Amino acid sequence: MPPLWVILLIIGGCHVTPQTSLQAVSKQINQAKSCSDKPIGYLDSKNVKPLQISSKTVTETGQIRADQYLAYTFEAKSGQKLSYQTNDNICVWVYAPDNQLITTKDLSQSGKYIIQVSTPQGSTTFSLAMNLQNMAAESASSDSAKSLSSISDSASRPTQVDRPSPEKLIDTYYTNINSHNYQDAWSSLTLELQSNKEAHPNGYSSYLEWWQQVNSIDTQQVGTNNNRDTSTVTIKCKYHMKSGKILYATIKYYLTWREAKNTWQINNVKRI
Repeated sequence: MPPLWVILLIIGGCHVTPQTSLQAVSKQINQAKSCSDKPIGYLDSKNVKPLQISSKTVTETGQIRADQYLAYTFEAKSGQKLSYQTNDNICVWVYAPDNQLITTKDLSQSGKYIIQVSTPQGSTTFSLAMNLQNMAAESASSDSAKSLSSISDSASRPTQVDRPSPEKLIDTYYTNINSHNYQDAWSSLTLELQSNKEAHPNGYSSYLEWWQQVNSIDTQQVGTNNNRDTSTVTIKCKYHMKSGKILYATIKYYLTWREAKNTWQINNVKRI
């Protein structure tokens, strides 16, 4: 394949030097892939979702295009700290109650905040984990904070040890699929994913219709990113279809820890 500057020269004609074309294209590519300092465009009110964010992590998933914005509103008090995390290629902006864009996660005003989300190019499926920390209470007494931290750590260790790994959940999921225990596999999905009309237009019937076409699956785990309450597990899959075809795919699973059920659940699935 000829170098990029040769292709540009053929397309653009002899009046454009290779160096100039390379610099211009490189600048355009870098601008396209980076997030702007602030949102540029219109936020539709139907794409705004109110949330109740607290110290317990809230995870939102969705699909976003470069020409589209999604937003989440939440109430916070002065002195709290916003924490958010994502492993996806998205842009995140935060607006204070006075509608000013802020770049710090320390919240200085009381009122309604807005988290606005988009992607710098194309379209993508994303998962965004958010929570609020009470920084004022944590800093009120250094000695007390250290003591509470020590107690919390001691109390949480058994829970952390007793927790099954997210990888084990995925192993069990595929074991159920290969054993044709589709109902058990379905129960590994969160209610949000089960009711996702794009993934499952007819709910469990759509899920069952797909998996009944598959005879068996060979899997290989290739990556894991594990936080306390959210995790991603990437799997290489080899599908042996009942038609005789063999399909290959790399799948990224987004998992959420469900304290009430004492288990991980699959909250989103993305083919990469």
